[in-house]
Amino acid sequence: MGRALAARYPVFARALDAGAEAVVRAGGRRVWTPRHGFAKSLATADSVQPALYVYQLALAELVREWGIRADAVLGHGAGEIAAAVVSGALTPADGARVVTTRGHTLARRADPGAAAVVQAAAEEVRRLVEPMRSAVSIATVDGPRSVVVTGVPRYVETLVRRARRRGLPARLSAVDSLTHTRAGRDGVSEFASQLEGMAPRAPRVPVYSTVRRGRVITTADLTADYWAENASGAVEFASALDAAAAHGMSTVVEIAPDPTLASIVRDNPAFTDSTYPLVVGDNEAESFLEAVARLYACGRLAAAAPDHDPGDADTRTEKPSPATGYEWLLANPRTAAPEHAVDSSDAPRVAAELTGALPETAVYDPTVATATEWAASILTEECWVPVDRPDRALPADPPFYQGLVVGESAAAAGLEAHLSRRIPALRITREPVDAGPIVASMLADHAVPTAVALVWATPELPGPVTTGVAGALDVLQRLQGSAAVATLTVVLTDRASLTQHAIAGLVRSLQLESPVPTRLIWTSDDDPAQVADLVLEPAGPQEVRVFEHTVSARRFRTAPRVPEPIGVRPEGTYVVTGGLGTLGSVAARWLLDAGARDLVVLTRTPRPLPQLLDGLDDRIVVVRCDVTDRADLANALFDIRACGSTIRGAVHAAGVRRDAEFATVTPGLLAELFEPRAGAARHLIDLTAADPIDFVLLSSSATGALGAPGQAADAAAHAALDALARNRVDDRVRSIGWGHWISGPVTPTTDARWRRAGVTPFDVARGTAVLSVALAHRTPALLAVDYTPTGDTSPMAARLRNTIPPHSTRPRRAAGDSTALPGRPAAAALSTAPAEDLRTTRHRDSPRDGRCSVRGAAE
Repeated sequence: MGRALAARYPVFARALDAGAEAVVRAGGRRVWTPRHGFAKSLATADSVQPALYVYQLALAELVREWGIRADAVLGHGAGEIAAAVVSGALTPADGARVVTTRGHTLARRADPGAAAVVQAAAEEVRRLVEPMRSAVSIATVDGPRSVVVTGVPRYVETLVRRARRRGLPARLSAVDSLTHTRAGRDGVSEFASQLEGMAPRAPRVPVYSTVRRGRVITTADLTADYWAENASGAVEFASALDAAAAHGMSTVVEIAPDPTLASIVRDNPAFTDSTYPLVVGDNEAESFLEAVARLYACGRLAAAAPDHDPGDADTRTEKPSPATGYEWLLANPRTAAPEHAVDSSDAPRVAAELTGALPETAVYDPTVATATEWAASILTEECWVPVDRPDRALPADPPFYQGLVVGESAAAAGLEAHLSRRIPALRITREPVDAGPIVASMLADHAVPTAVALVWATPELPGPVTTGVAGALDVLQRLQGSAAVATLTVVLTDRASLTQHAIAGLVRSLQLESPVPTRLIWTSDDDPAQVADLVLEPAGPQEVRVFEHTVSARRFRTAPRVPEPIGVRPEGTYVVTGGLGTLGSVAARWLLDAGARDLVVLTRTPRPLPQLLDGLDDRIVVVRCDVTDRADLANALFDIRACGSTIRGAVHAAGVRRDAEFATVTPGLLAELFEPRAGAARHLIDLTAADPIDFVLLSSSATGALGAPGQAADAAAHAALDALARNRVDDRVRSIGWGHWISGPVTPTTDARWRRAGVTPFDVARGTAVLSVALAHRTPALLAVDYTPTGDTSPMAARLRNTIPPHSTRPRRAAGDSTALPGRPAAAALSTAPAEDLRTTRHRDSPRDGRCSVRGAAE
């Protein structure tokens, strides 16, 4: 937040520094530094509001520099403080005192309580509140039928139930975004006394008060008592907007780090088509320029100019959670000051360039989302390609002198016996998860090049999945750091084990980071001769399966479609976990566009709906729920059923992503990533088993199927998630292993690595297209990677070349097949795939074991 604009515009950077200094002088923390930005000020209640205040003042200074002048201002909650300073009613120093005192008051609250949004007239909501007025109060009146109530959680929940029984739409909301809740009133008795010495002034432009129901402030009325009311009373935002419209205001510009108020303002008929948020947090520098261009293009401004030529800048931002802001009202569409205007011939060019669709911006585009042929072409499934059996003779110059087998199973003993016939071999009769210290000690004592083989037993170990994975991580990290390891072979024997699939995810990532030849073998055969041959021949495919005396390499092929895909039922209720995140919001939008009328979003931290879901809140209910807590999830699902809703489908998009080199991964990091992914998915599947569910879509990552350097823990968690889908005996559960997202939680290094390797990132439109065809496949674990070969020589690029068919060689659907796909009519199934080219690739399917053959493809 703020760093991209500060890097481009010195006036913005200077205003940030001045505002931060004013907050410090007022007794607050330093909320902004050029090095760390606002990152350290968005975690505590006493610094969030001062941080927003400083940001808003700096953004106001920047738009003034562009020649945009306000005819009036109004603020929402704490945003009214910044609005008062901009109007001239308060000095920046007094504004800093007010916002710092307010932040300290709110930070002392023991419990912020709960909040809910009721879509009803304010008088109707007041009647609901009256019987429980000691525990619940109205916090904001945002529109003629949009009222926020706050208070004691159980009473707020009771009010929501009563509202729904009366046919009034109501949903729980994000209490941390409502900094004017009743819970904040207890500490305001001393609020005014702490602001003694303030010197309010008559504003230069009118202030439409949200404290006093839209009254126009034109005199020095913004005293300490006024700000005490602001902190403790209801926000009458709708009244203020109505008053502004009645006085001829025609345009609203939102001054905030995210467009949190734009959807509310657009509900007012006077501002439906003339509301302009200045900044979108994920892309603040470009979105600012786009907003200015749109103001010009729509005739709201004469022209606009920056104070210097913007250069390239890092646009990564930190998002605040509170939704406070203020509105800049324009009555005259020609308010730009001429001394700040560029030549009139430049402004149309800027507007034309900035209002066009950017090719790598995550913007919802329904025209791209109809390209179902492209989406179907990038969906692949795992298959196994027979390869030549390794020569039983030792390589001419083997890189090892001895073999070391780790495992206490019969398979490990058999492997040791076969190796001993050809090279000196030892065995540690401990399971690999427990053998890390012993393996490291033995290799240190016998420091000769060694071919190490880790053999996991078939029975699943007791305890959580992460226990076994943490043990595997320990032994693999010890081997990674040992100079005696010449080759490493990991033998997994249970394709149904979540633990072993998670270990496979670790190994796939290790292969891409370590220079030591590392092979992953899946086998269930009793004869270990084939495995011994593979241990002694490190060259060849990195992941193979040994089954019925055949060695097969792991590859991916285009996933086949079914003639009758699953659809979205308008009468059903659909659940999306993590539905406020990047991928979750795309899934939610897809479901709604496909016909769902009732959507429940489960999230650990409720907050306003993302921009992609603007205007759809009447069909979405946001419920606070920790999906990693089985009991909490069970209660949330029970409440959905208790309302008479029938759960027909679910999308699991909850989870976090953390990058870490293999040597730095910890058991704690594994647990942090596993619980919201595989753990929560297992709870969701189990707890909806009795519902008439048509599908459960699990949002996985391509890292689980392919591994990725620097993402071993992420790969392990997603490999387990994919295995969860594969293990289902029915076909209602599917996972989608997504390639990386342009707006997802990836670092620039990770993003650049995937792009160099030939993977095109997903944006909103591409993701929507994939979801629209996902239910037309019965494959339990789909891989969604848009891959085009490049000249990159990295291990990641080599893996993609060897395992995934490039986009241009994938077969298209037969001409004339216009089968309707879920969420899109048949007429929208447009063919956008390139010309068919099957000269180098042919697939032969074997439904029994997923085996396929590839002719003409290099190993």
